Amino acid sequence: MSDRHGPEFLAGVTTPARRSLASPTRVWQLGLAALALSIVAACGGGGDGVGSNGTGVSSGTVYGFGSVIVDGIRFDDSDAKVEVLEGENADSRILTEVKLGQRTLVEATGAVVDDAGKAERIEVEPTLIGVVETGGVDGSGQFKVLGQTVQIVPASTAQPATLLVDTPAVGDLVEVHATRSGTGTNLVYQASRIERRVAPARTDFLRLTGITEAATGSTFRIGATTVNYTGSTVGTGQLVTVFAGSADYNATTRTLTAQAVRVRALASTAGRDDYEGGVIGSVSGNVLVIDGVQVNIASAAKNPSDYAPVAGDYVRVRGQFQSGVFVATELKRRRGDDVDTSELSGTLSGLQLTGTTTVTGFKVRDTAVSVVTGTTDLSGTCVDGTFVEVKSRITPTGIQATRVECKAAEVLGAVVERKGYVKNLNRTTRTFDVVSTLGGTDLVARVTYQPATTFFRLITESDVTSWRDDILVEVEGPLASTPGAVPAAFLKTQKIKLEN
Repeated sequence: MSDRHGPEFLAGVTTPARRSLASPTRVWQLGLAALALSIVAACGGGGDGVGSNGTGVSSGTVYGFGSVIVDGIRFDDSDAKVEVLEGENADSRILTEVKLGQRTLVEATGAVVDDAGKAERIEVEPTLIGVVETGGVDGSGQFKVLGQTVQIVPASTAQPATLLVDTPAVGDLVEVHATRSGTGTNLVYQASRIERRVAPARTDFLRLTGITEAATGSTFRIGATTVNYTGSTVGTGQLVTVFAGSADYNATTRTLTAQAVRVRALASTAGRDDYEGGVIGSVSGNVLVIDGVQVNIASAAKNPSDYAPVAGDYVRVRGQFQSGVFVATELKRRRGDDVDTSELSGTLSGLQLTGTTTVTGFKVRDTAVSVVTGTTDLSGTCVDGTFVEVKSRITPTGIQATRVECKAAEVLGAVVERKGYVKNLNRTTRTFDVVSTLGGTDLVARVTYQPATTFFRLITESDVTSWRDDILVEVEGPLASTPGAVPAAFLKTQKIKLEN
């Protein structure tokens, strides 16, 4: 486990109430796991970060589902808790779901072997949450959020394109997932995913992640934006996430008043490898800057073996932090035109046809996929409810399938979806049946959910008027029963979503 991503301990004074600049900013750091836990316990608090039982952490971009695939590493997420930290005071850690193109921290248990591991915890890490500033998107695909330049990445060989869930417009509150290149006024956030934040998502706070520059005892700079804070000192060159209220940014002066600052120590635990994925910002001999972090590749095995790193490429490295520098043992390029840039598997829904037989698109894991005749290799009989495996590319207009295989049966242990009506809900045993119809036949799936790990979307689990029998839901989780068994069984349900 990397201490960069480990448990958080309070390094400054904090109060839960709304602060003025004269009040201390909540400043806390990701530090050594045992030390962090002992300090938190001494303060009478609870842990607020990744635990200490993992063998490594992967920081990167989600490019696929079936398992959660982060920069080509497949993590079995059947037992994982998926969380995000929200609020102007960074005091709300809630369950959420992972989406394509998001930046995440994945804590693995056991070793990552042949690019496969098991996730214990996944933290979704929005890079920016803020309002699109005056001027909007220019002709080069750039726009400003919190004073930072965001680049919508077109289809290219250097890196995967931006998944543009929503086209940003002036005044929109947007959530941006990105990697960083450059410093000062030349800092650019290369976006992997952009979408608007609207209710029921929280819209009352701002978030900014970056490397600090020109730090003093009360200010530091990220790109062109000056961050004001009080309390414990934040130094230059530290990786931080700033949380603030929705009114705490001044676009005219490009100043942000922080209500909370999370500082990450760039250090690793002995004997445990970490993974870092992002865009190369600069190359100087054997030292790369990847997502703002210095990476030494002098002893790294390269994939491909003749790869010569170039600024702007998207890469993944494996290794450990030593004295604030990531010393890589492996370096792999992730090309934007790779056939398998994105991989998806799950239950097919929303099938779109031209005529009666030509498949043009569908959804899998809440992700829209387009199918192009003559370009997409399609096999099997595709109908709503079948299990599908997809290889695809991310393009500026969405996910374009290169290969689609529709299976005759679901796969044991694979994450699948069921849409149907809730029946026989038992809040004590936390079980219910979801009843759906496929091809004129009623199908029953028996579902067990866990409040600590099951994400409820558009439903309040504790509200009897919201969570009850006879509502239409979509259930997502690994299939725990033999394919074709009646009823099917979900024992580790990941998501329950209210359907219209």
